[in-house]
Amino acid sequence: LLNFLYPHAHPTYEGRHQHLAVLDYLRRRDPPMVRESIKADMIEGGRALISLLREQGSTRNLVRDRD
Repeated sequence: LLNFLYPHAHPTYEGRHQHLAVLDYLRRRDPPMVRESIKADMIEGGRALISLLREQGSTRNLVRDRD
């Protein structure tokens, strides 16, 4: 699925990018918040991919980016 994420469903973020939060919590040595930030990133970043899959029904009709 990740092969289709960036060419077809590039994630967008409403606020601060969750990767920055992950780095902050790693520096603070706060594993529960690292976990929550990764979870939030997957949810936020996956919204467009889920929409794409709902529209297409599957990845069969998509052309995989060969970069």
